[in-house]
Amino acid sequence: MMTFVGVVETGSLTTTAVAMQLPIASVSRNIQAVEGHLGTTLFNRTTRAVRDTEERRIYYGRRLRLLADMTTRRRRLVRRGETRWEG
Repeated sequence: MMTFVGVVETGSLTTTAVAMQLPIASVSRNIQAVEGHLGTTLFNRTTRAVRDTEERRIYYGRRLRLLADMTTRRRRLVRRGETRWEG
């Protein structure tokens, strides 16, 4: 999920790979796996650019809400002392 968000926010597989310290091929395979799982194309790729699709816009909005919810829940657990979450 973080790879997908990285590509959306940077608009680049290469920039995301560098930021995440991953090979570009790994970032590309991750995006392809998400697309395969969803059965749709999230990005239109060329050798120079990554352009989003309507499906990407919808999926991204849902992922952001999910990440925000996970962060909120994690903070609540940490405050209650129910876990030692680091990261």
